[in-house]
Amino acid sequence: MTKEYPFILAGAAVITDDFNAKIIGRKQNIQGDSWQNLPALIRNLPDLPDVVMDNYRRADHKAKSYMLAGWLAVYDAGGRSGGEQAVIDISRVGCHEQNKLYYDDFVQFGRQLGRGHLFVGTLPSTPLCEALLTLNFHGPSFYMDTLDDFTPFWQEISLLLTEDDCGGVLAFYYIPGKTIAMYFTSGKTCLDDTATPENILDLLS
Repeated sequence: MTKEYPFILAGAAVITDDFNAKIIGRKQNIQGDSWQNLPALIRNLPDLPDVVMDNYRRADHKAKSYMLAGWLAVYDAGGRSGGEQAVIDISRVGCHEQNKLYYDDFVQFGRQLGRGHLFVGTLPSTPLCEALLTLNFHGPSFYMDTLDDFTPFWQEISLLLTEDDCGGVLAFYYIPGKTIAMYFTSGKTCLDDTATPENILDLLS
């Protein structure tokens, strides 16, 4: 059974743990050799959105992948940084790893010497928030767990895009070894009940 949703997938990117970046709509591929050199390779692309990468060095691999994948998904869609875009995450991995890193720094180095002063146990998702800061988006941001039922995810994107000041929705889906970032704007798309973030990437092929 299919249902029509009031959005289109305007851009998407996939970052894998072997430092490969795929820009889905533009059919571009960037292969790095480390998390450190991948941003420099990405910066060679023309007309990239401006981003703030101040937090990149301290981030773990998952947060790094969110920052880069979100950047490239917005680029794929021809979007810009800044504005009231929403940012949401459907992954079921939560933020435990990232919050533990911050907390361990707090214990080891103290509030002023480590990154522990950034630890907030109630953050919905540290990777999600790092992506939001990177792109300077100011819309709603949250983490949702729908027990692998993606229909509420598509419905949430639809609701966000009905807000008058929402310029788009940047959405993430993480599975071990792979981060998928998708940028949605208003339009019309028919999705099957079984549609997942992985298989809707075909909409851009």
